[in-house]
Amino acid sequence: LNWLERRIAFSKKGAFILKNVSGHPISWMIALSLFALNPFHLPKLLETIPSKFEKTATLNPDWPLAGYLSLPKNIDLAAKDLKSIFNAYLQPEDRIFDFSNHPALYFFLLDRLSATRFFHVSMAMHLKTQELLIDELKRDRPKLISFFSPDFTSWDGVPNMVRHYDVSQYILDHYTPWITVRDYQILKRRDLMLPPIDPNQLHLEAGTFKIGEDLPRTAEPCNWGFAPAFWTTHPHKTSSLPAQKLHFKTHLDLTRKGNEPKYITEIELPVDYAGTHFLDIHFNKLSENVFIIKDSDIQKHEILFQSLPAKNTVYRIQVGSCMQWQNYQRNKIRRLFLEYSGEQNIASIGLRK
Repeated sequence: LNWLERRIAFSKKGAFILKNVSGHPISWMIALSLFALNPFHLPKLLETIPSKFEKTATLNPDWPLAGYLSLPKNIDLAAKDLKSIFNAYLQPEDRIFDFSNHPALYFFLLDRLSATRFFHVSMAMHLKTQELLIDELKRDRPKLISFFSPDFTSWDGVPNMVRHYDVSQYILDHYTPWITVRDYQILKRRDLMLPPIDPNQLHLEAGTFKIGEDLPRTAEPCNWGFAPAFWTTHPHKTSSLPAQKLHFKTHLDLTRKGNEPKYITEIELPVDYAGTHFLDIHFNKLSENVFIIKDSDIQKHEILFQSLPAKNTVYRIQVGSCMQWQNYQRNKIRRLFLEYSGEQNIASIGLRK
């Protein structure tokens, strides 16, 4: 239509109409033609025009702090369940610590205060800032900590257990899984005695929660990537005592198919290895590889790391920061399996506190 109306301007009559009658004559002709065909429809159409430009919004009745925001259904349901749990087991002044990257949920929507100045744990990546955060957790001693959340615990592919290794280790040393509701896992302080959870009293929907679950359904493996290949100075507070040597044996996995042979090193763990935080693996010769530590074929129970070619090197993995390692301890796992491709020359394996 714009093109046709521009063409009209080249004639004298067209220029006169555009200047003195209307800048859009063809549009008016079409509108009048439609009105002539159905004169009763136009008034009704004109009545609806204001609503096309009018924006409407309603206050969220369930979440006054959300204002006019409409929450996605999964977050709305999870927030209601968490609110019910917090109201039942916490005092209004009790603070919580969010290790799951959901500050807007806990500190805004649920209106809880953060137990530390680090309301988003990504603010504590450096070793020194992790120490500051741990000091504040020791001082405030929150009753509950949010440890896992669906889809967002590793926002760039690095799990929080790895990125904030010392914070995670402190949490897992002093807190234990309490309840997981809609894949949001809440830990409670180990020395805290709380009444048993009553799902009916809390109005929790069947099948949406688990009490004392070690690893939520959406938990990712504790993947260290290539960090152990470059991590030579940590742990800074490791005991000067030598690592506790572990018995191990390696065999070729004949059940796996593929171009490159798969090997499994079975590692025997001591009866009591609670409080151990580091696994040292000494290689006489090492190639580029992916190593998987696990107790079974359940993927979420895995601790992974990758290697680079080297000789006579020690890879130290801070397994104590992984919920998987705590899971091994709680379930009294005595044998772990280290899987990798291609033969590697392992000299020794040891545990450190």
